[in-house]
Amino acid sequence: MRCEVRRLVKAIAVARDFPPEIVLLELVLPDLEGLDVVRVLKADAATRNAVIVAVTASNGPETRPLVLEAGCRDYVRKPIDALLFSARLKSHLGRKVEPSKPASERGPET
Repeated sequence: MRCEVRRLVKAIAVARDFPPEIVLLELVLPDLEGLDVVRVLKADAATRNAVIVAVTASNGPETRPLVLEAGCRDYVRKPIDALLFSARLKSHLGRKVEPSKPASERGPET
């Protein structure tokens, strides 16, 4: 099994043990099709309720229908606009999500 596939199998196992609320998934993966990953997550009882947001550089007219049909709730095109991205996450999670500040502005970690 290729290294990337092993990592995917491990990631899905972790997702089963600790079901995520949201998954940000790059669609262009080495040796894997991102939409196949979406289908695997949506087919699994432990992960099917996760909100999946695809991240892609593609902006072709076929992208949106393919992504939504596979089971993604939304997709975001690169380069990512931090304010738009934050607003979309907020709408999907139903609560306030703030873009993270650079470490220099956060102060010391506690």
